[in-house]
Amino acid sequence: MTPVFSILHATARTKPDGWSASRNAWMLNADEPDKVEYILSVHVDDITGLPDDLPAPEKMDLVSYFGARNSVRGWNVAATQSTGQILILNADDFFPPAHWDSLLWGCVSRRYPGGLIPATGLDNWKLPEDWAFAIHVSTGTPDVDWDRRLMALGIISRPLYQRWGYALYPDYESMESDVDMLEHALADGVVIPAYDLVFEHRHVSLGKSPDDEVYRKQNRPEAYKLGKEVIARRRLDGFSK
Repeated sequence: MTPVFSILHATARTKPDGWSASRNAWMLNADEPDKVEYILSVHVDDITGLPDDLPAPEKMDLVSYFGARNSVRGWNVAATQSTGQILILNADDFFPPAHWDSLLWGCVSRRYPGGLIPATGLDNWKLPEDWAFAIHVSTGTPDVDWDRRLMALGIISRPLYQRWGYALYPDYESMESDVDMLEHALADGVVIPAYDLVFEHRHVSLGKSPDDEVYRKQNRPEAYKLGKEVIARRRLDGFSK
């Protein structure tokens, strides 16, 4: 069966387990979990942190990757292994609302009236090629302007992923990749605003998670410097290369 949603979860928090609370929330809050593909993406340097008796929850695949050890690469590798028609770039600190899958599909159906998921025949089901879209949801931060200037939770259709050739532009490490995603999608005219949908971001900056090595690595000055250099170049190029 072709999944409607592929949740791509890049994590480095394997010692101790910092990913399963988010994963469980996504699966428990889905109306139709049988239409959700869940991919946990872990760098080989972190894979040893997973317990030998790691349970294999239904609909979860574990993908390990080499090379750069950062979230952008983790998400992109997971995307290459996915089969769902809508890709969600999840992280340890994102938690969805109840009925999130029905709510997101409602956004798509309003954008493309009459476009319904077939009840049967999902084995070969695919979104039409012209359904290239990115859904921009809210994250619950009190800084609404910040929330609107980036796509903290990336949600893109497979046709858009195939058009771009990546989920996140691969030159990034972490910072500014979510700004790039939104600005690129806006430039392409494919954004579906869904600010009424809140996918809670329990980020350290909001006091909702403790600071740790992962946050410090993602937010270090070098990551910001690289991000600013890449986004400046991308804006000049019109996100074309």
